Order: sequence, then structure tokens, then C-alpha cells
Amino acid sequence: MKKYHFVYASIGFCFFIGMSLGLLPFNTVTAQSRDKVEIFLKDGTVLFGSIIHDDTSKMLKVANECGIWQINKSNIDSISTKSLARQSGIKPQIGLFNLSSVALLFGKGQEGDYPYASITSMVGYQWHKNFMAGLGIGFEHYNWTVVPVFGQFMYYFNNNTVAPFLSGKIGYSIPIEKYDSGNNNKMNTHGGVLINPEAGIDIHLNNNSSLLFSLGYAYQEVAYDDVSWYFSDNQSTKKVYTHVNRISFRVGFRFN
Repeated sequence: MKKYHFVYASIGFCFFIGMSLGLLPFNTVTAQSRDKVEIFLKDGTVLFGSIIHDDTSKMLKVANECGIWQINKSNIDSISTKSLARQSGIKPQIGLFNLSSVALLFGKGQEGDYPYASITSMVGYQWHKNFMAGLGIGFEHYNWTVVPVFGQFMYYFNNNTVAPFLSGKIGYSIPIEKYDSGNNNKMNTHGGVLINPEAGIDIHLNNNSSLLFSLGYAYQEVAYDDVSWYFSDNQSTKKVYTHVNRISFRVGFRFN
């Protein structure tokens, strides 16, 4: 069973990292296309907006709240391409969002020091620039597979491009398979409480998506029924608890 913990953890972690990095170029282009620019005309006019079309020979199309402007390049004195969003921080997106993540849970226990894998997805609501909360579900494998169901609360210290945050999960994990103790002897399993406080950073890719990295403490309680037989007809059952205490390293992707 030990080697399977490491295999599951490695495959899940590498897959998520690859997917996240694969999204970076797309999101970077999206962010650049939505950057606000300042266009200084030779007559002293300053126009704010987003460039939606650039005819390299003559014309430039700029969109803003007042409409679409078509500007002759011969009338342009200079263009400031510095993102106004980056000057003032990323505007917080009030409303629904999804946060999906994968983590490795490091530590040493009765199965050795192989890391466990944790995959979660949470749908949340941000009602304030600093506060957000939601409900989530996941997939984790210890000596048997469990499905964690949890509530999560997050606090952001600011809304800069790189924003530090605190996060806390609390919930209950539901087992979806029996514990195989060997010789095809499968025992009933039980879930338990989960607690996972973390601290991390949120790197804004654009106003609609972020890449998150966090480090924290993961606690999970699980149990199984240990059945003992005395003579032929007498059976004794006792519940054996396991308390998993691990350090969690998590990578997540948030989409508004």
C-alpha cells in the first residue's frame, strides 16, 4: 500500500501542475489584451481605454465606457501601455468563483513517510474585497479512499497582484471503499473530522483568474472495524482509529 500512496500523489500533483502551467500563456495574453492604456494625442487630448484593433499602417481602435474610438495614428503623440489595473491593484471580483487545487500531504506515520495526495474543488462567494467562503468536495487516499466534504473560509490581506491570504477548511470525510488488511480480509471503514488551516499567496493572472500556493497543517480522522474471531461462532469487533497529521503543500487555480 505504501508505494500506491506515492504513485497517486505524484501523478495527481504533476497532472495539476502541468495543467496550471499550460493555462499561464493563455491567461497572460488575456490579461494583456484587457490592459488599459493612456493615449496622448497631439492636440492635448488624453484617451483611456483598451486597444481592440491595431492597423499597423494607419488606424487604431480603442474601446472604453463611452464607445469605440477610431484614431488616426498620425494624431497620436504617445501611448502609455502600463496597465492601470496594475497601478492600483487588481479589482476584487465580488460574486461566485471556483477554486480547484491539488496538494501533497507530507509527514511520517504508520505507513512510512510517503506523501498522501489531496484533490479538492470548492465553489465559493466573495462578498467583500477581503472575505470569501464556500463549500467543497475532494478526493483523498490514505489506507483507503475517502471523499472529503468541507466548508472553507478565506481572508485576503490586500488585493495586489501578489496577495497573501489565510485559509481554513473544516469538514468530514466519507469513506468509499473498505480497508484491505491482507489475505482478502476487507473491513468496514469510517470517516471522520478534517481540519486544514493554511497560509499562502494568490498570484493574479488577470481579473478573472489566479494561481495560488499555500502551506499548512492537515488533520484527518479515519477508522476501521477490526474483527476478531473466538472459536467458530464468537465474533468481537472494535473500531481502530487513525489520526493523520501532515504538512500540506497546495497548488490551486481560481476562476471567477
